Amino acid sequence: GFVGRAHCVQRAFGVKDSAYWEHTDIHACRSMVKWGGRPCSPQHDRLNAGMVIGPAGAIQKVFEGALALPREATMFWEFKDTRFEWNDQKALQLYMFSHSQEITLDYSGILFQPLNFMHPWKYGRDDRDMFQILDGEVVNNVVGQRQCFVHANSRGNKFMQPFLDKLR
Repeated sequence: GFVGRAHCVQRAFGVKDSAYWEHTDIHACRSMVKWGGRPCSPQHDRLNAGMVIGPAGAIQKVFEGALALPREATMFWEFKDTRFEWNDQKALQLYMFSHSQEITLDYSGILFQPLNFMHPWKYGRDDRDMFQILDGEVVNNVVGQRQCFVHANSRGNKFMQPFLDKLR
C-alpha cells in the first residue's frame, strides 16, 4: 500500500516520517484544524495537483482520467459563490487511489518541498534551518541535498523574500 511505499522511499533517502516536524508551524496547523481544515502533514503524504512531473503522455492520461471521474466525487462546495467547483486535489487523489502504479508522491521532500505551514528559517542559522543557500543553490538540510522545487503556496509566500535575500 501507500504507507509501505512511503517507508521504502524514505528509507532509500534516509528520511523519517518526523524529519520535517521541527520545521512545521504548529500554531498555523492548529488554526486550520480549528476552522475545519485537515491537520498538517509534514510526512509528504499529500498529493499536490499543482506540481506534476513525468512524461507528457502519462500526465495527459492521468488528467484525462481525473476529469472523467463522477462530478459528485470531485467537487467541493464553494461557500462564497454558493456553487460547486472542480477540486483538482480531490480528483487526482481519487484517481491515484485506483491507479497507484501510475502515480507516486515525493515522500522524501527532495524533489518538491511545499512551504505552507512550515518555518524554513526558524532558527536563523544555516546549519539548523530547513534550507541553506550554498553557492547560489538551495540545499534542503533535512535530507542534505539540493532542493529541486520549492512551492511557496498559501502561507508559504511570506518566505519568498527571505529566499531572495539569501540568494543575493
